[in-house]
Amino acid sequence: MSNTKNLILDTKEIEDKFIFNRKINKTGTIADSSGQVLGFQKTNSGSSVVFTQDGDGCEVAIEHRLDGTKVYHLTEDGSGLPAMHEFNADGSEFMYLFSEIKELEKIIEKKVNGDKLSTWIQDDFVVSLEQRKKGGCVFKIKTATSEAIINQSIDGSCQTYGAKRDLDRLVSIFEAQLDGINLALK
Repeated sequence: MSNTKNLILDTKEIEDKFIFNRKINKTGTIADSSGQVLGFQKTNSGSSVVFTQDGDGCEVAIEHRLDGTKVYHLTEDGSGLPAMHEFNADGSEFMYLFSEIKELEKIIEKKVNGDKLSTWIQDDFVVSLEQRKKGGCVFKIKTATSEAIINQSIDGSCQTYGAKRDLDRLVSIFEAQLDGINLALK
């Protein structure tokens, strides 16, 4: 199947925000007595960026945006892959997880109201799980030509939307979460 990822979700905008996807020109550096070096940069959008290393020697860029957002850009997270963690001024958070070649693979959004939305990006589809503090879970799959949704209420009942093949695919992907759920699939 052809790569339809960018038809479903434009990942380029997020990938372009990842500092380690760009050529980095540190405009100034300082070093302390133990040899720890800090680099500094001002982006075209006015953000201030501090470059350093964590305790394991991984490159970290801490970006302070004009709107109060703070973003941590990591060349390696705990799994050894590049990641970006965004803390917004409104209290919401986004985590962006990248592949070895710095392509976006997963987005985790923590909303101010406590809801959590996890989105996995594949070449031919995007699948998401929204865990609501009030109201159960919403499972969604989107391809270039179709979309399906399973809305699971707190009481375990489900409402569905979409073609049977897409709903079956959702059930297969989220087998553990939907185990024992009787869907009245069309």
